[in-house]
This record gives sequence, structure tokens and C-alpha cells, in this order.
Amino acid sequence: MIYFDNAAVVPAHPDCLTWLNEILSRTPVNQESPHAAGRATKSLLEQAGERLIQALCPKWNGGTAIFAASGSDAFNLLAQAAEWGRGRATVSAFEHPALIAAAGRAGSGLAAWTHVQSELGSFGVPVQGAVVMCDTIQSAGKLPLPDADVVTVSGHKLGVWGGAALLVNPSCRLKFDAAALRHKEYRYGRVEPVQALMLVSAAEHWTGHMTENLEKVTAVNRFLRRNLPDGVTATIPEADASPYILHFRVTGKQGAVIARMLSAKGIMVSPSSACQAEAGGPSAAMMALGFRGQAAFEGLRLSFSPFNTMPEGKQFLDVLTEILADY
Repeated sequence: MIYFDNAAVVPAHPDCLTWLNEILSRTPVNQESPHAAGRATKSLLEQAGERLIQALCPKWNGGTAIFAASGSDAFNLLAQAAEWGRGRATVSAFEHPALIAAAGRAGSGLAAWTHVQSELGSFGVPVQGAVVMCDTIQSAGKLPLPDADVVTVSGHKLGVWGGAALLVNPSCRLKFDAAALRHKEYRYGRVEPVQALMLVSAAEHWTGHMTENLEKVTAVNRFLRRNLPDGVTATIPEADASPYILHFRVTGKQGAVIARMLSAKGIMVSPSSACQAEAGGPSAAMMALGFRGQAAFEGLRLSFSPFNTMPEGKQFLDVLTEILADY
């Protein structure tokens, strides 16, 4: 199998079992229990939050890490974290649908943007606001992160089994009271310690290998861009997109149909963001770019991890050429 759908989820990292065994050797239990084991687990999570900020936001002088179950849960937690203004939050149509929905439940004062768009791979445009939140789920651990009041990370994008976090800059005007949100208002559930600790181990690993990983995925991405078949066009210029995502348009053909044909040949890609794959209708990201009618259905997304290889890229091009001829 050739797996080019890493923006949806990165398959389990080869070191996952090593990290898991190390974490389990510390016997994490319910961190809210009052006994010694519970207090020890709470301390582990507090240290893990500090490690996560140091790995992903080393220029910050401290900060707060609030663990969540998933990226969508992290977005919703942010929306519930304050009494926002009665107006509308600042958010564009290019953002992830979960972020757009959460921002709609927040209000004025929150300005949200995405570092790397999950379908197109394009770099976002920073915005201004009282509290600036940057969705960095597609870039955390992979690229240096932009400055913001709040950033996000998801374990699914780093090769572990879930887990996510909001990282809050110490300069942020919004002061999160995570304890009150959890224990007084019950805005979110208890975080699973193993999941959170696995996320931190993965983030430290990815940031520690960022340069070499970038070299690997850039080589595959660039090779594919330069050798796309006739009638296939990259949607976003290389300089304006993350090397981890290559989105292209297949003129006159539906991306979803091609994705299924590739899947039958053992090649996994996506016609859109996985969260929108079952939504029906045209791609929201393509529509935001101005594509209408058939053109809004022509997109296909390839997304990479450091484990993808050049031979896989060559095989993909051969199979894609065959499929287009038989479409």
C-alpha cells in the first residue's frame, strides 16, 4: 500500500510502542484521584505540558498547555473559555470546518486563522484581534510555528493515537482557568494521561527531526510537482504551500472518482479534507478559491510523511497516468 493521506492521520509511528512502554512503566492513573498515584500522574501531565510548549514554542517564556481529546475538542474548548463579545469572531472560509463552527460559538475578540490549510496545503494569512488563535494542527512538529496567542496540536497528525492540546502564550490577554472549566463548569472531560503523554513524546520526536523530515517530504513533493501528467495542475504554487501537502486539479474529472480508482490500486489519497469527505457537495476550500461548478470537484490531495519515498512517488505517477487514460 502507498499511503499519501497523512494530513488525515499519520499511521502509527514506529517508536509508538517504545513510547507507550516507557509511559506505562510510570503507571499513570486517574490524575484527579487524591491518592499518591493520582498526584504523581497529575505531576507527570503538568511536566508534559511544559515539555510540549518547549518543543513546539521554544521562544515563549512559559505558557499553558491544556490537553484535549482531539483538535475539534480543542477548538470548542477555546470557544467556551471566555465570555467573548456579542459580535462575530474573525475567521475566513479557508479554515477547517471545525474551527469555523467553533469560532461561530465564540464571538468578537477572537481572531482565528490557519497556518497550513488542511486540504490545499496553502499558508494562511495572519489576522489581528484581541486574542489571535492559529490552527497549527497541520504544521505542529513539521514546520516552525508562527507567533500567536493560542496554537493547537493533534496527535493524529504526528503518528500517535489521538490526543490534542491548546497551547496558550503567556502574553495572551485571555487567561484560561483550566481547573474551573473542568471541575466547576464541566466544559470538557478528563484527559486520558496516556494519550496526552504519547502526544508529547511524538511532538518532541518530530521537532527533533524537523530539518531532515522537511528534506524528505520536499524531495517527494517537488518530484511529483515537476512530473504531473498532462491535464493535471498543482493548485497552489510550491512557495506558497507546505511541502507536506500537494493539492492538484484534474481538468474535467472528479477527484473523488480518481481517489476511489487509486484506492483500488492500493494508493490512498483524498479528494478533500477527511472531515469533509462525507459532507457531499463541492470542496469548500475550492469554492473559497473561486472555483465553481465541475471545477470545484476536480481537486485531489496528496499529503506526506517522512516515511514516504521517491519510488512511491514514481509508482503513483505511473498509476495515475493509467487511470486518467481509462477514466
